[in-house]
Amino acid sequence: MQTQWRDGFNGRTGLDYNPVIAMVRELDWPLVTTLEMLQTIEIVYLDGQRKKRESTRNERR
Repeated sequence: MQTQWRDGFNGRTGLDYNPVIAMVRELDWPLVTTLEMLQTIEIVYLDGQRKKRESTRNERR
């Protein structure tokens, strides 16, 4: 299973959940729990990317 990142002018903004939802339904996994776990991973990743961008900006000053 692969997801697709949504990108904006400031980098990645989040995941496209449509492929995950289709897979979760086909496998009969608990949708809410699965999406909550994936969202936790997504938030941690995006926060790390934000901190990395801020660090890079501060180094350029």
